[in-house]
Amino acid sequence: MVVEDTSTAVKGKLRKGHGKAHARKGTMMRPFQDMLLSGALTAWFAWSCGWTQDSYEYNRSFTATVDDLVHAALPILPREFCVVVHWVFALISVIACTAVLIGPVPLLGNRTLFTVGTKLMTIVTIYESTITMLATGVDAAQVAPRVALILALKVAAGVSKIPSGPSVFLTWFISVRPWTFPAALAPLIVTAAVVNWLGLELASVSHMTELIFSLVAVQAAANQINSIADLWNGVDNVHTAADRSIVDGHMTMRTMVASAASLFGVFVILLVRCGLMVPSEYKPSLTVLATVGGLAAFIYTAGPLPFKYIGLGDILIFLTFGPMTTYYFLLCLTNPDQSTPIFGQIFILTLPTLLLVVAILNSNNIRDMEEDKASGVNTLASMMGPRLSRVYFAILQLAPHFIAAWIINEYNCVGLLLTFLVIPRTMWQIYRVCIRDLSVLKGPERKFVVKETSDTVLMYGIATAMGLACSPKGQPVNFVGVAVSMAVMAVAYMTLQ
Repeated sequence: MVVEDTSTAVKGKLRKGHGKAHARKGTMMRPFQDMLLSGALTAWFAWSCGWTQDSYEYNRSFTATVDDLVHAALPILPREFCVVVHWVFALISVIACTAVLIGPVPLLGNRTLFTVGTKLMTIVTIYESTITMLATGVDAAQVAPRVALILALKVAAGVSKIPSGPSVFLTWFISVRPWTFPAALAPLIVTAAVVNWLGLELASVSHMTELIFSLVAVQAAANQINSIADLWNGVDNVHTAADRSIVDGHMTMRTMVASAASLFGVFVILLVRCGLMVPSEYKPSLTVLATVGGLAAFIYTAGPLPFKYIGLGDILIFLTFGPMTTYYFLLCLTNPDQSTPIFGQIFILTLPTLLLVVAILNSNNIRDMEEDKASGVNTLASMMGPRLSRVYFAILQLAPHFIAAWIINEYNCVGLLLTFLVIPRTMWQIYRVCIRDLSVLKGPERKFVVKETSDTVLMYGIATAMGLACSPKGQPVNFVGVAVSMAVMAVAYMTLQ
């Protein structure tokens, strides 16, 4: 009897051990299954977007797609609107594929990243289907696979067993402070719109995309250098740091240094590619601009005499994102012989957006005023004190609207009336920064101060670009475009922080 009981117990333990081994094997296989699923979804999505086809219907250039599909589907809109819309959805497509592919990778991704990717793929698929049907009519052979893809994406997001733990990719993404990217993007958007409004020819969309990513890369590198330098110099600590990547142990200092160096390398590579189109007589100017711009990303908070710490940060940001970025744009994306002689006029038209970019820095410095003073950092805001720094911020917020009114009168550009739609946001922003006690904010709320100001810059830049597109120089106003622009601004008010 004892022998039988012992034998039964041993068999039970063996079965239990075998079950655990089988469970471990299933757990180990699960990431590979999820990665296969994400790969299949990405391939299906790429096929749906026409990236893998050879026929003319799918293998067309960006410009041809805009003209033959997007503008054909939305002929009442300015062509510039169609270009931007299609570019945005092309960018979303790349982001979606990246998120879906990275999501199942252990440690690198997580369930949130995968889910966001599937939702973005769904949005792009709906856009592609709608544009195609409006332009060419309903074709069941094209619609059915896209509908099936939408259903598959929804099911995959629900049944996937991807863990919801920390994601190295999301941690890195947060560390580059993407909410500050409007500081680089808004001046570019406005400069492109101004150049187009003045009748100058722009380079291809691919070259413009490379320029955009080059400036975003150097902006991201500068943000990480800023985080590293503030921690290294004792300006930030575990209690005051707005960027929690290092202080909370999500990234090491060495990892962030490597990331900043890599981003700067991307900037250099894209800069070289952009410079290939620049006429030889202008290449020295481009080299100087790139060198000074790259150096500015470093000396803002690093080096023996950081500009931020001696009250020169505002001037550095103004020069970097203002005349330097504008001239860089003109050299790379226009015929410099035509654009550089009217650089002053172009700069004046972009000045309102630039002042709002400087306001991003000022809002950050007002928020961190007490900590900066305690660390011996003399930003312009801390030099001015609580009252004058807030007056300065209010001026930076209000001045663009007065300048826009002058431009409307001086250049007969009635489309810029759209920028007045941002005035309520301006007043709200002045209240948020100038009246609230920002020093008491902790945790994520501290980040929102800068994000809110960045969102205001983005709204103003979009309003400016849409206004210029709706009122081509010497031509009637496109009132349909104006109506669409107002709808876009309404959506911005509802969705942005």
